[in-house]
Amino acid sequence: MEQLRSAERAPDHGHGALGRVAHSVVAENLVSSPGVAAPLGEAPSPGEPAIFFCYNTLPDPPFPMAGHIRLGVAPGAFAASGGDLLPFLEAAAGSLRAQPVPPPSSFDESYHRLQRMLRIDAVALCTRAHFVRTQGSPAAGALAANLAEGRLRPGDLDASPAAEARTSAWLVDRRDVALLATAPEGATEAGITVSAFERDGLIERLAGLLDAQYTWTAKAFGL
Repeated sequence: MEQLRSAERAPDHGHGALGRVAHSVVAENLVSSPGVAAPLGEAPSPGEPAIFFCYNTLPDPPFPMAGHIRLGVAPGAFAASGGDLLPFLEAAAGSLRAQPVPPPSSFDESYHRLQRMLRIDAVALCTRAHFVRTQGSPAAGALAANLAEGRLRPGDLDASPAAEARTSAWLVDRRDVALLATAPEGATEAGITVSAFERDGLIERLAGLLDAQYTWTAKAFGL
């Protein structure tokens, strides 16, 4: 895992601490143009997703700071999942569940104190995604139909004016509240939008990953 990033200065878009974290994850992973990473160097490469565990987003946090930490993912893990987000998330959750849980005595008091301050409340998946609006556009409708039927060819989305590439993050917390945060390529933070998102297969897998990490941490630190 990498350094903890605070989301306290981010706007919440009407969604509280989870909204602040959603904004912060997208802001730190904005893509200025196709294939160009954000200045912080954390932006996922085109098609490569990034996972973030999010802290202190639920009510009564143990420490008054919501934030997120990027999870280190083995190179090639996404490709090994066939470039499909669902098996990628399932594999990540399975890997966490398979990790042996050391006894709480394995960690010193400073580490225990840190874990008590940083409660794992949510998880985020950030990647470059294409959004296709089908209303009023025959070309967009055809593109969406090809996607649904599995007939989309590599490069079709990037080449189509009907598809908009966005830096996007899906989040879910332990209350099963889900959000989607997005920003168009080339946008600044002002272009980030955050909205409620219905539970679907992606959110289900994210929730499974969150449960795996929360369970492991609770056992390892006796929380």
